[in-house]
Amino acid sequence: RAGLHASRRKQQAVQRLILSTRAEQCTALKKCIDSTGTYHNLYKLVYYDISIPSIRNTVLSHIQRQSRCVREQEGFVAGIKVCSDIDDTLYSSGGKFPAGCDK
Repeated sequence: RAGLHASRRKQQAVQRLILSTRAEQCTALKKCIDSTGTYHNLYKLVYYDISIPSIRNTVLSHIQRQSRCVREQEGFVAGIKVCSDIDDTLYSSGGKFPAGCDK
């Protein structure tokens, strides 16, 4: 059983899923992928799990096009996503936050 990183077929399935989204759907999918509370996030999916450059480039181009569509619909206002590693920076991971989710 090959993982996503080693499977062309699985990477193509991920590509089809992402390419099937438009505008706010694409944004919602990206947020969903990033909301797992683990190190499995959009960055890992695109830059590690998708190991085939042509698939990665197609996915990145699609995400970029869809973000432009959303910005046009919103009057060219871009949302801001605050990223912070509070589990180990501000607090010890001793059960207060999901320990080890940043692997």
